[in-house]
Amino acid sequence: MIELSPFLEQSDALISVLTCDGMTKLGEILSDYKTVWEMNIPRVKDAAHSLRFWNDEIINMKSRIEQLTGNKITRKSLKEAIEQTQRATRVFRRLQDLRKGSPVIMGRDAMLVNQTYLWDDKKTVDRESRSVM
Repeated sequence: MIELSPFLEQSDALISVLTCDGMTKLGEILSDYKTVWEMNIPRVKDAAHSLRFWNDEIINMKSRIEQLTGNKITRKSLKEAIEQTQRATRVFRRLQDLRKGSPVIMGRDAMLVNQTYLWDDKKTVDRESRSVM
């Protein structure tokens, strides 16, 4: 592997949204090392056919994710995951607000929290944040 990131190394698949030539090329390069699923975005955003096209892309990606994970994505589970992520985001922002004053939390420690927030299991973050609040 190319060892760019431990998270990249641990991933089973990558989703590349093809927004430009650079993203297209990046997907091509990474596909030599990992499974890459590409999502095309419509170029015209206000047209009805563009909305149908994007909806089809999302449905296709949902199917791929379900097949890979063995988990069914439902409206309820998606809503719960979004709410959980929003709670974790609020806690993360609270921490960032604390850093605006005199530095109680040093930069290296804040960076570790940033990495954990982005990659850790949101259920763990949610459970721990409820005990702190």
